[in-house]
Parts: sequence; structure tokens; C-alpha cells
Amino acid sequence: MPMLNPLIPINALLPDDAAFMPRTVLAHLRWLGMNALNVETITGHALGVIGQRPSVRHQACVTDEILTFLKDAGLPVGEDIRVYRVAEEAEQHADALIAEGYRLFGPYPLRESRFPDAAQLVPAGLWRSLNSKAKLGDLVPLRHLAARQLWREDDSPDLPIGGIYLKYAGTEPTGVGHCVRYCPDKDSFVSAIDWFRSEGCADQLVMEEAIDTDITWCANIAVTETGAHYLGAAEQLLEAPGQQSGSMIDPDFPFPEEGKDLVVQIGETARARGFRGIAGFDIGRSRDGRLIVFDPNFRINACTSQVLLHPAASQRAGLGASQSFHVASTLSADALMDRLAPAIADGWLVPTRVIDGRWLGDEAPPAACTGIVLGGTRADAQANLARVKSLV
Repeated sequence: MPMLNPLIPINALLPDDAAFMPRTVLAHLRWLGMNALNVETITGHALGVIGQRPSVRHQACVTDEILTFLKDAGLPVGEDIRVYRVAEEAEQHADALIAEGYRLFGPYPLRESRFPDAAQLVPAGLWRSLNSKAKLGDLVPLRHLAARQLWREDDSPDLPIGGIYLKYAGTEPTGVGHCVRYCPDKDSFVSAIDWFRSEGCADQLVMEEAIDTDITWCANIAVTETGAHYLGAAEQLLEAPGQQSGSMIDPDFPFPEEGKDLVVQIGETARARGFRGIAGFDIGRSRDGRLIVFDPNFRINACTSQVLLHPAASQRAGLGASQSFHVASTLSADALMDRLAPAIADGWLVPTRVIDGRWLGDEAPPAACTGIVLGGTRADAQANLARVKSLV
């Protein structure tokens, strides 16, 4: 298959001395709804979209068969991959990369105090400050924020018409709406507070007015030495208020020009504070047309690969819309790849990650695949997603 090279050269998005080290510890992932297996499987993200930077990845995501499969599908995987099987090996690889002069980066903070700030592209303190929802007002102009305030213990606020979103506002990683609760009334608010208490984070909550939106996007940027650069945006698909189930790129619902200017402005503010790398921002459009920034995500996002690969994949297939997917399978990894190969040859499926469960222990499914499906319209893409699910 023709190579899916992003329109923006990948090597221009990251410093030359950046090395991808996504392996962290489960304690940093608890409010993402992740488990021990995810600590390893997240290392398979961003294959083909970090250029020739070295990376540290778990064996389950980068077997020879998987890498051949992804490259044959057109993914431009050109990394120097350091493969690990246990956590100690991952950190040993990271130490070696630091000794070679690289700075580490990944989607989430690394093990606390394990690596010096100077050896990280984004020091942990800066990462945590930029990603805290409590500090969103330091980055985003007031007119692009919903009315919001921190919740204090024993507060019993009067909820506005339409309700509020109650969100974890601390400095640990969050995502996909796991630590977001929609509260349309007092009973749901009390239930949400109880849930956050059970999770041990009720002392770090923000209450945000539930703005009625007709669409939300995750807009991606790259922040480099020369400035902040807009990369693209994917529409967020929600299975419930605040709960994301995937993403869609549909030319009939483009991200507004005003939004592009807004995210670049946010990126420049972060650049002045020292941030470098890829980031994304959850942005909704209210019914009156106002753009509202809901969440900062100063990391490679779940939709980043889709955003970067969509233009080339769309052109290659002659199909305008794409939808993300992740499927677990009862098939072996080899059988799953064989099953998906015809769809890839037809151009409407682009895998971005394959997981071979044999390397992860008995609790792992035999195999899983992440990627995007394409269609002439969003309905066609949705139909092709159903086809993928029927194959696995």
C-alpha cells in the first residue's frame, strides 16, 4: 500500500533529541479508568507518527509480524524501537536514551522522581500544571470558557438550568470522560460527589456549567521552538454527556477557523512556559456559535494518529470521512491481521496499533486492533466500523 505520510512532516513536530517513553506506572493512570494491562498496551500508541525518534515499546505491540503488518498497510514506522517485556527493562532503555543525549516524552508523567527534569522534554511539574482543569483559565481567554468554580467540601450549590459537569481538577492524568459526571439535578450531583469521594479525589473538583453544544472536537497542535502549529481536529463521539466513545473526521463538519486561531493562541501561551510537543484541546460549539474550551490535553491524544494520517488515507482511498475504532478479538494476533488484510487492501481500513495478547499473560484478550475506518460519508464510515466488528 502507498505510504501514509502526514502532510506536515513528522520530524518537524518534535525536537531532534526527543525520545518516546510512554511506559509509566498504574498509579498515574487510575483516573483514566485503565488497568495493569493498559500500562503496557499504551506503549503501542503513536506508531508511525513520531518520525525517526527512538521509542520504548512493549513486545506485545511491536512483534516482527505486527510491524510488517503496519508497514504493509502504509504506516510510516521509521523509529529506532527499544523493546521491553518487563518494567525494569523499559526504564533501563530510558536510562540508555538519556545517556545518549535524549529527553523523554510520553502521554503521561513517568514514575515519580525516577528521571530528572532535565531528562524530560516536559518536566512533570509543568505537565501537571498545564493539564490541571483547575488552571484552565490561565491558558484560555474567559470568553471561551464555561462558567466554572472549584467545589469545596460541604458546598451545596444551586444548579443552573441545564445542570453542571463535575470534573476532577487535580494534576493526575484524566481522559475519555472517566472523571467527569454530568449533574442535571441535585440528586445526580450528590451521587457524583459520593463517587468522587469513593475515588479519593473529592477535594479536587471543578463545577462547570453544562453548555448546550451541537458538536465537540479535539483540536491538535504541535508546539515547537518556532511556534505553535495547528495540525487538525477530530469530532468527538459521545455515548453519554461527557463520555467519549471515539472520534470522527467528517469534511461536512469542519473545525472553524476561529478555533484554529484559538488553539494556536493557547499553544503559544504554553510555549512561553516551556512546553514542547503535541497537545490537544476539547472544544465545543454552543448553540449560539461560541467556542468553549472544556479540557486541556498537553500530550499525544487518542485522536492524534487519526488527525495526522487522515489526509493521506482519505486521498489514497478516495473516501472523505474516517472514524476511530478499537476492537478486542478472540482470534490470535496473526489470525486477526489476516482477517483485516482485505479491508486494508481495499483502502477503507488503516490499523495504527495491534496488540498480541500472548505477551501480556492470561488476563489479556488474544489480540486487539486500533485504527480508523473510512467511508464516503460518516454513515459509510459507521457501516464499515460495523463490518470490522463482525470480522473479529
